[in-house]
Amino acid sequence: MPRRRLNVQNLFDAAAEAGDETAYSIAKRTGLAQSTMHRLTKGKCQPCAATQDLFLDTYSIPFDKLMTADRAAA
Repeated sequence: MPRRRLNVQNLFDAAAEAGDETAYSIAKRTGLAQSTMHRLTKGKCQPCAATQDLFLDTYSIPFDKLMTADRAAA
């Protein structure tokens, strides 16, 4: 089973539809720390289940678009 990773581009696309154009604005709307958003957008870490749910609920993005198969692990 392939691992899933945060698809940062899809997150930013969904956030832009809600008016959030930057990692800062995503952090502000979701209540995440800016440092957490920085690590997530740079691929240094992956979101926990609670953070995934936060993105899914905030931006109404389907799970399969938010978390996509890791090509390196597939």
